[in-house]
Amino acid sequence: MATKKVLLALNPNLYGLIKEKAEKRFMGVQEFIYEILRKEVLKPKGKAGRPVKLDEPLIAAFARKR
Repeated sequence: MATKKVLLALNPNLYGLIKEKAEKRFMGVQEFIYEILRKEVLKPKGKAGRPVKLDEPLIAAFARKR
């Protein structure tokens, strides 16, 4: 499977926040964004079939509201 590229334009304030959180976890910004997206796409379902509630505010920023 080929790797796809995505160009993401971020507000400087949001980029600064992401960079700080990534540095706290000893990650690069790209790696941190990848982890956020991976957690959102592959998140496990709860016992009742609902998604598990996550406390990560950046996941909420990237999540599409339904």
